[in-house]
Parts: sequence; structure tokens; C-alpha cells
Amino acid sequence: MANVFATKSGNWSDTTVWNTLALPTVNDDVFANNFTVTVDINTQVLSIRTTAASPAVAGGSFTLNNGVSLSANIVAGSNTTANTSCLNFLSAAPNTCTIFGNISGSLTTTDRYGFNNNSTGTVWIYGNIKGGSQGGSRGLINTSSGIVNIVGRVEAFSGVTSFGAFNASTGTINLTGIAVGGTLGGGTQPDGIRNNSSGTINIIGTAIGGSNANGNGVGNVSTGSVNIVGLVIGGSNTQSYGVDNYVSGTVSVTGNVMGGTGSTAYGIMNRTNATIFILGNVMGGTGATSYGIINNATGFVYVQGTAIGNDWGLGSAGIGGGSPGIFGSQTGTTIIQGLSCGARGQWPTAGNVFIQPQQNSTMTFETSAFQDVTLFTSFSANITPPVSSVRLGTKYNLNDYTGTCAIPSVSSVLQGVAVDNSIGIVALQPQTVWSVQTGAIDTNSLGGRLKESATVQSFGQLLTVFNT
Repeated sequence: MANVFATKSGNWSDTTVWNTLALPTVNDDVFANNFTVTVDINTQVLSIRTTAASPAVAGGSFTLNNGVSLSANIVAGSNTTANTSCLNFLSAAPNTCTIFGNISGSLTTTDRYGFNNNSTGTVWIYGNIKGGSQGGSRGLINTSSGIVNIVGRVEAFSGVTSFGAFNASTGTINLTGIAVGGTLGGGTQPDGIRNNSSGTINIIGTAIGGSNANGNGVGNVSTGSVNIVGLVIGGSNTQSYGVDNYVSGTVSVTGNVMGGTGSTAYGIMNRTNATIFILGNVMGGTGATSYGIINNATGFVYVQGTAIGNDWGLGSAGIGGGSPGIFGSQTGTTIIQGLSCGARGQWPTAGNVFIQPQQNSTMTFETSAFQDVTLFTSFSANITPPVSSVRLGTKYNLNDYTGTCAIPSVSSVLQGVAVDNSIGIVALQPQTVWSVQTGAIDTNSLGGRLKESATVQSFGQLLTVFNT
């Protein structure tokens, strides 16, 4: 491994840019040395840095050209100008670039970023992204209307607002992986991903709060939207939320939402007049009052699923306190479709929550013997028998249905034949046999043969005729 540094601004492919008078190799850490280097060819090195490494000084930057692939870890340093980045992409759509490697914000200076997408184009990143330890030292910032696709883990660190990724404008960040709130130190609001304007965050994976106080997996702080397919989980510290949604933004989750292990570590905090849609269940966490969702102001929350209380109660261990699945404020609108108490009786809701059951919605409660008692909505499919299987005129299912099945009495059924919950009692009588109309008898049956047999009377008449 060797340290290679620029000696002037220029293109990466120009060997005279480098102190070695040769292109950096896969075993080199490359320093900007306070110059600007344009990465104009596909390149693989250990890292690119704006930190200092004597004799290289801190500062400078790298810029990716359209269509270029860079394989390197990207490390922000002490650039001489605030709000600058180690690596930049500036090309307009439909231009693209690709990065293979991890990206980190500055550990030494505030407001220095690992990577800045200040383009309308598209960036692909395969690797993990992490904020720095200094205030505002973000791993990635998307400053225009461009698209950033990330496959990996996006995580805040310990600096105040040291987001892993910061969507600053109208652009889109697509993450396949996990977004994690801050994990070390005492910095406040270190979100894994922050959506700061009207842009969009799409996640396939997990959003989870961190171990910092106020360290959220995702912060949606304006009018933008966050769409998650996967899990949302609160963190391990006070007020470390899986998602913090406030002002007037919208969050949609296809998956389950769960409170965390920290006190008041909600799965989702919904503030002001923001909106949340959930297709899944909402569960209380193991921390005290760590709701799955709290609708804290005038916002709207709709859960197409079940609210579930945590396992706090008699005999519980390792649980900080009771946590309902969902809390609704007096001034907001909070709607769920199903209820389920926790295994030890913890109630699934708190505050003002409306129940809007749908077909097959259930409500599950616990007895004092810790046994489930499940109630079903009156229109639940496959729960009630069809009317054709219920005795004629019988009302059932809260009088919603009336049976249409006619059941004969036992006195109308032959002896020994099963009917209703009994057997028939009618014995076969001689008159039943002899009174059958002869026209209805089959000629091949015993009755048919008897029908054609001669009687004493008919035989006597034949003899009389014969003797005359």
C-alpha cells in the first residue's frame, strides 16, 4: 500500500498529475492534496481522500465524469471551504456514474461531505455510507433533482445532523438495504437518511433508529415522501425513531412497524399534520411507551392491519414497561383495522384511536389465564356457515343471516334413518304397500309380477267359460 497524491489539478488519466508520474494502482490511497482531480477513466484504488497525509495537505476534491466507474472507499477530510465534498458528480441527465466502495463524512471538520450528487443524472453506489463525527459532516448529499441508487447500509454517526445520506432538494434516493440512526456519541438528530425538501426516499429493506438520542433511521422533515417496503423499528435510545415524519410529509410502509428497546423509541413518530399509511401490523416495542406509531398532533394515520400490545405484564422480564402498538392524539385522526392484546394483556391502543374493521378483521384479547380470546367481524369470510346449511327460519351471526334449510321431523322419516340430530321413527305399514297405485308399479319388480298374476276370481271365470 502506498500514498499517492496530486501535484496539480487535472485529469486522473494524466500521469503528470501524480507525484509518482504514474497512474495510481489498486493498492494505493489517493489524496487530492488541495487540488481538483477529474476522474475521467474507470479506476480502482484503495481509497480517495481529502484528508492530510504528509507531505499531502488536506483539501481539494475529485469529480466523476459521465459513464465512469470508480472502485474506491471515499473519505472526506478538512477541505478549506465549508460544505464541500471529497467526490462530486455534476453531469446532467441522462448521464450516469457508478461507485463501488464505502463513503464516509469527515471525522475532523464540520460540514464536509463524502459524496455530492449535484446533477440531474443518476448515480449507482454499491457500498455502505456513513456520516461523520463532526456537525453536518454527511456521508452523501443529493443537492439537485438527480437520482441516487444505493445498495448497502446508510448510517449516521455521532455528529449533530451528521446524516448518512441527505436529500436536500427535489431528487430521489433509492436504498436497497438498511437505514440506521446515529450509533455513537451525543449528537442530536443524526438520521440515517434525511429527506429535507419535497424529494423522495424509497427503501426496500429496513429503517431502524440508532443508539443516539434522536437518532432516527429516516427523517422526513418537509413536504417530501418516504416509501418503505420492509420493516420499520425504533432504536435503543430515548426518542430514536425508525421514521420521524413531520411538517406535512407522507410516509407509506408495506410491512410491519415496531417500537424499539429504548424508552419512547417509537417505530414512527408522526408530527404536525403529516400523513402515514401502513399496510401491515403495528407493534409496541420492549422499551417503556415505545409505541409502534404515535400520531402526536393533527396528522392522519391509517393502519391496514392490527395494532398489537407488547409483552409487558405479570411475569414479563426484560421489558421496560407497557407499550401499546399505537397512540392517537386528541387532535389527529388515527385509524386501525384490528386489535390484539399482548401475551400478558397489554392493551394495543392508547389515546384516541378509531377502529374500522374490514372483512376478516379480528380482535384478540387475553384472559387472566393468559389464553387468547379472538372475536371476528360479523362479515368475516369462512367464519359463518352458509344459509343453506342452517335450519329454515333460524337467525344467526348477530341476526345478519336467516337459515333456509328445511329439516323434516322424525315423525316423517322412516325408522332408523338419520335426520337432524336424531333418527326417523316411522315403521313400514301394510297399507303403505297395498295402497300403491298399480299404474306406478314397474313390471319387472315383485309388485309388477303380482300385478299380472291370476286371482281366484279370474281363474273361476275362465273355468266357467271353458265348461259352457
